[in-house]
Amino acid sequence: QKLNHITGLRTVLALWIVCGHYQPHDEKSWFNVLTCRSFLAVDAFVVVSGFVTHWAYSERLRRGSLSVRQYYTQRVAPVIATTYVAMLLGLGISLVVPSLRNGVLPGPFALFGCFAFLEHWIRPEAWCPTPPSWTLE
Repeated sequence: QKLNHITGLRTVLALWIVCGHYQPHDEKSWFNVLTCRSFLAVDAFVVVSGFVTHWAYSERLRRGSLSVRQYYTQRVAPVIATTYVAMLLGLGISLVVPSLRNGVLPGPFALFGCFAFLEHWIRPEAWCPTPPSWTLE
């Protein structure tokens, strides 16, 4: 069963997040009031996405036609693989662009922490080749 109203809510939240990233914050407007608080949209998006995931998989998990291992393989493995590819691309760009290489590039232990999804637990302000990787930690 498709949940169109939830899909619409997720679309609005995703647009709110994108606007929060790209809207200039120096102007005083009602739109700025919303976009400056896009962290609320991130939280709501994560919660709603968790509901959608539960809705999509709960019946198969309850019936036993999908094991917990299969669930994690189907859901988490592609996310981790994509994140590793993005990290390698980000690292490659950081090595090629001199201003990034000299100012931002973390050391080998920090890079290991990034690839192990542990660096933001150790140093929350740390920079990893793919900044959104903190969401996997």
